[in-house]
Amino acid sequence: MTSLYETDIINSATPLETGLAGVHPRMYLTQEGIDALKQKLSGEPWAGFLQRVIRQADASVRAGVPTDCESDVRGYGCGLANLAVACKLTGNPAYLDAVRKLLAAMCSIEDWSHSLNFGHWAHGVALAYDWLYHELDEPLRETVRCTLLDRVMTVYRHWYDYTDAYPNGFTWNHTCVVHAGMFTAGCALWGDIDGVGRVLRMTQEKLRLMVGALGGDGASAEGLAYGQYHQDFLLKSMVLADQLLGEDHFEECAFLRNFPLFITQCAYPRAGWSGQHVFMQFGDNDGSHWYGPDTHLRVLARRYRDPRAQWFADVVAATPGASCEGSAYFNLLFYDPTVPTRSHDDLPTLHHLTDKDIVFMRSGWHDRAALLGIHCGPSQGHHAVRKFRNNVAGGHMHPEAGSFLLHAGGERLIIDAGYTKKFTSYRNTLLVNGIGQTGEGATWFEDLEMRRGKPEGCIRHVYHGDLWDYVIADAANAYEPAAKLTRFLRHVLFIRPDAWLIIDEVGAGADSTFDLRFHGVNAFAPADKGAWVSRNNLMSVSLTPLGPTRTNTRALVTPAVGASANHPDRDQQTLSVTNAAPARSALFITALHVHPSGAAPRVTPTLGGTPAEPWVDVQSDAARVRVRLSPNQQNPATPICAVEYR
Repeated sequence: MTSLYETDIINSATPLETGLAGVHPRMYLTQEGIDALKQKLSGEPWAGFLQRVIRQADASVRAGVPTDCESDVRGYGCGLANLAVACKLTGNPAYLDAVRKLLAAMCSIEDWSHSLNFGHWAHGVALAYDWLYHELDEPLRETVRCTLLDRVMTVYRHWYDYTDAYPNGFTWNHTCVVHAGMFTAGCALWGDIDGVGRVLRMTQEKLRLMVGALGGDGASAEGLAYGQYHQDFLLKSMVLADQLLGEDHFEECAFLRNFPLFITQCAYPRAGWSGQHVFMQFGDNDGSHWYGPDTHLRVLARRYRDPRAQWFADVVAATPGASCEGSAYFNLLFYDPTVPTRSHDDLPTLHHLTDKDIVFMRSGWHDRAALLGIHCGPSQGHHAVRKFRNNVAGGHMHPEAGSFLLHAGGERLIIDAGYTKKFTSYRNTLLVNGIGQTGEGATWFEDLEMRRGKPEGCIRHVYHGDLWDYVIADAANAYEPAAKLTRFLRHVLFIRPDAWLIIDEVGAGADSTFDLRFHGVNAFAPADKGAWVSRNNLMSVSLTPLGPTRTNTRALVTPAVGASANHPDRDQQTLSVTNAAPARSALFITALHVHPSGAAPRVTPTLGGTPAEPWVDVQSDAARVRVRLSPNQQNPATPICAVEYR
């Protein structure tokens, strides 16, 4: 007589089929691994990691049980996962009782959706079923088995029919979360109920495509917040694929190998950390991060023997409020004390994310350093644009080619509108006769024209020197054809530690008004010598439009329309710099300087030379720097700045 293990085949060669059939627990750890972990729980850092899981378990107990799956009830799935781990490691009978009640309640709800709620619930139920298999009675186990497979098959059929974007949105958080729900449920159920093999075969193939769609620089096309959401569930699937299906996707995944460097480089200097407001973020975000990153970094530190990942995970874990605890148990399961730590102090202070074309430039690695980030890359990243014509990354990007953000002295100074509808005017870049970039105008970024072949912006040149850094962003291709834009080269020259020149070469096929937008945390007010100042509590930023094109400068309050009721409308404090008369070309030089709010600026910029060969003196109490410009180079990658220290 054949067994279920022989008929419900995955591929006959997986560790799940050859050695783990009928074994529970098996997700992330077997009972042997759990027993070994229990021996460490009285010592640090495991005792502290356990307390974090217990806090989440206690919150899950207080939350009670869901009564429907129609609203956003994702938290019940995360809470159940932490609760199951806490129950297994502590033996607390109150936790077991809460798990039983949650499982019964969730199984009584017929529709788990085919979207994000499903992914969270399916993973949480799968982990509770697997880890507490022997603590649950058989009637409840049978209820969970049948219910979980039924809910999985609902989504499986939805994907099989390709009725929407989920099955091929390979780097989209929705796809990854839902996929993880199916995949992890399959890993928990296989061998216990008929019909699971096909789920694992399909999700196994999808996982290969999802990993292969990722660019190599460690940054998500969706931005950091949604990227962490995506990564939290991607790691669940990748770990289990390695352990239970024998497929190691980590080895060739440059995205995950480089994620610790990305997350370190986009972190604010430590004086700017506040709760979960830790990172400079492009794309949709509310300022905070939502998942990890220490939980993610523990997996990557262990897998890649990466000392920087281990160090940054320690830093985040030691900072109150900086960790997101949805997968808090990952610290317990994946922390490896044999991986050493290595701080960021010897990293370069300039970092180019070559797939998304984002550059971070900082004055140093001390706690109150300055950090400027500029984005000018394809909405899905170069890798995905080359490989796919379908939208693999969702719509959380923004029309922001050439846009930059600035943080210094522990405060944000130049910001964007965050989680809003997608308009170029909300970003720190250019409008041409009021016209913005392709893809704008709706709640979600629309990349159809780019998928049809329309080129996008890119970073042309990156230079990191001992005293200054230099980036050339080419944003002209990003604009709507109606703008008739023929040239938009944004040169960013960082004269460390606290001064920048933003040099914009613009041209169009007809006389045009070029409108540069800069958004501050607080209103811009006119100051001495043509400067405009936005003052925060600790730090201020001075912007000085220098010419040589004659300009009009205005401080405005501009509305930004929120993406949804959860992300409301807001007013932006805007500085608008336009050419004084319509023209076919213009050269704008804008000097930026950051300084303590209670002190006068210590940098004075001066424009000289001719419109064809201008120069700028940037004079401070420490040095005098002359920057000679040679604009209108035929090759857009050719530097136009020559820097002289005097």
